[in-house]
Amino acid sequence: MANKNLPSFSFKTAADAEDRIKELTTIYLTCLQESSSPKFKPPPKRLPHHIKCNIKLRNYYR
Repeated sequence: MANKNLPSFSFKTAADAEDRIKELTTIYLTCLQESSSPKFKPPPKRLPHHIKCNIKLRNYYR
């Protein structure tokens, strides 16, 4: 939830206060869910077999 703007806190009635509380609650729950779910990188791509063989051969001759 990068750079999420907070709602304005200027309210004049109880209904406005309730609306702001609901907005803050949804923002909080969204942030909590995003922070607790792991973010995995995609697995590295495998080299083709002939390239791996060439690398092994090169290392063998070193």
